[in-house]
Amino acid sequence: MKFQNKQYAAAIRMYDDAIEKFENIERSYNLELAVCYQNRAAARMHLKDPNGSISDADKAIELNEHYSKAYYRRATAYNAERKYFRALQDTVQACILERFQNKTYTDMVCFLLTRIDEHPTEMQWKMAYLEMEAEELSCEHCIQTQLKFIKNIGILDLISVPIPNNETHIGYIKAMAGLKELNIDKIMAGCIEEEAMKGNHLAQSFILRAYMNTVAKTSPSNTKREYPKDLRRMNELILDENTSENIKFNALLCRANMYNRKGDFEEASAELKPLEKKYKNNPLVYIIKSGALLQLSQSNPKFLKELNNCCTLLPNVYELHLQLTLAEISNPLNKLFRCHKPNCKNGTVNEPFSE
Repeated sequence: MKFQNKQYAAAIRMYDDAIEKFENIERSYNLELAVCYQNRAAARMHLKDPNGSISDADKAIELNEHYSKAYYRRATAYNAERKYFRALQDTVQACILERFQNKTYTDMVCFLLTRIDEHPTEMQWKMAYLEMEAEELSCEHCIQTQLKFIKNIGILDLISVPIPNNETHIGYIKAMAGLKELNIDKIMAGCIEEEAMKGNHLAQSFILRAYMNTVAKTSPSNTKREYPKDLRRMNELILDENTSENIKFNALLCRANMYNRKGDFEEASAELKPLEKKYKNNPLVYIIKSGALLQLSQSNPKFLKELNNCCTLLPNVYELHLQLTLAEISNPLNKLFRCHKPNCKNGTVNEPFSE
């Protein structure tokens, strides 16, 4: 009632009390707590506190990762901060959870795409970096999600080695233990140790570290500092006649992935064409290829067909189908985009949400 009567400060106090009570009960009330945090996030937005709203929405998502309204709530807060790329990511997640049946959410996607497209294409990549809070990407949830994805799709299986029992983990073995634990600091420490002692898994360490650099620190400063070093190492592995076929294949995939992360999507796509012919229907090739196709399709819809083919070959890779959905929504010829375009009146974009 406090919220409905627009008594937002009083509503926040009410949610404070509810959260405290739920957290002090031995039995788990995660779903109820998530609702409380999401409602408090909404109240904070009405009091023009987007940072507080984001913090509460973060907690709601942590408690219930399938809570579409919490993703939408965080998106509205990011939008208020003009972080349109982060807002778009959360809104698409909310749309997927609601099977694109919630018109408020789909309107929000079109609104955010229109906001982003107000800026020149060459500026949009820089804007995305700026939204990552300056120099380094410090979102632990983003890092964990990407790391889990890379591990689960098997892209690192060919450079993985067994972890011995009852032994001190050093070098690449420590990195393998870190990968099992999804601990990126441990992975990086193990790779650095392996490289310092020039161990038996030096090539694998170079590849793993390059992947981790694209996962953990996707920023302009990191690109300038680490990218040239990682690229040089991949080139050396690829050109070395003594490199095994397995390592060379992984170095090529890793280099294509690096091109993707730097924004050289056409170069990534060109890199993968010979791999696609040589390793027919290899899922790892299509996983990396989809990243390039997603970006290319935003300026040229002809790439949507190739991206759709990737999804057909990999029906169980959720993240790949998310990329296809993003690309289709971004296509101005898309029915979903056209039917919600009336939100733009007299050249002004009308915000599809206010609650």
